[in-house]
Amino acid sequence: MKKILIITPDFYPRVWWWENYMLNFSKSLEKKWYEIKVLVPNKYKQGIDSSFWFKIKYLNYYELFGNKFIKLFLLFKEIKKYNSDIVYISWPWIMDIFASWFWKVLRKKVFMTYHADLDLSKLSSRIFTKIYFKTCIPFVDRIIITTDKYKNILINRWVSKKKLRIVPVWIDLVENFSKSKNNKIQLLFVWMLDKDHLYKNIYVLLDTMKLLENNNFFLTIIWDWDKLDEYKKYADKLNLKNIEFVWKKVWKELDNFYQNSNIFILPSNSKKEWFWIVLLEALSKWNFIITWEKSWWAFILKENKKFWELYNWTSEDLKEKILKLSKMLDSFPQKNISSFLQDYKWNNLVDKIIE
Repeated sequence: MKKILIITPDFYPRVWWWENYMLNFSKSLEKKWYEIKVLVPNKYKQGIDSSFWFKIKYLNYYELFGNKFIKLFLLFKEIKKYNSDIVYISWPWIMDIFASWFWKVLRKKVFMTYHADLDLSKLSSRIFTKIYFKTCIPFVDRIIITTDKYKNILINRWVSKKKLRIVPVWIDLVENFSKSKNNKIQLLFVWMLDKDHLYKNIYVLLDTMKLLENNNFFLTIIWDWDKLDEYKKYADKLNLKNIEFVWKKVWKELDNFYQNSNIFILPSNSKKEWFWIVLLEALSKWNFIITWEKSWWAFILKENKKFWELYNWTSEDLKEKILKLSKMLDSFPQKNISSFLQDYKWNNLVDKIIE
């Protein structure tokens, strides 16, 4: 049985996009008879977690240049102690650099998922990215990216094509469930409300709800991290009664919100948006989708016009798209969505990872 050591900056019990990706990734490898151990920094919890068949070891860390930094001797000790066949790193983050160095000293294979670039509008992120591509990527044997976009980006940074494999993000698709019926048309947004995600365009979403306040619509915003007070103050300023802010706690609760909603809105106005799992998750619970017409998702959306709309970044147009989809709820294209999502079932994609 091959042993794989996964080192990732965050993991279960957090269940946002890459944490959920890495959790399903670990589960699927375990089911394929790999022995898995996950190392993850955590301030509030140290030691071994055996919630799953594989082991999660939480390590203490400190902040360094905005990164979670595990003490190097501790990281090397864990890597050497576990003595796996492969070390698997994800994101990018600063510990990838040291993990790849240590593993090459031990003459083992280093694989990774390069989820996405950091925010390159920041000088610190641009500097880190340059360092990362000179000090980490050369030591990685295989790199999984989720879209052609990142294949091209990495090739333009002189990464060898031979290292790259495209495997889309995936979801744990539930085929049979009952869709809740509400008196109001339920709108949903899910993501972090922090300073690094201002491009999620929440102010436009709130302005749109002001335009819809005399209609039969209700918006739920599932949030994490900071900046909530600013958005709440803005909602109060608009005197909005048709919205609620809900702190995301556990995955099961989030899944229920998807199931109870009708239209999922990702109003971002930035090309920083790449391949978002939240849109797949919302689709899997039979939600129509609305997102920005210039997002990286747009090329997929334009080919499947039956279950989403692209808006032009204004609250007026977002309102029109919501009204349009709200008239189509009774003829929701479930079969089309089920067929579309087959390409993103993690059961179908894990073999590509193993290959």
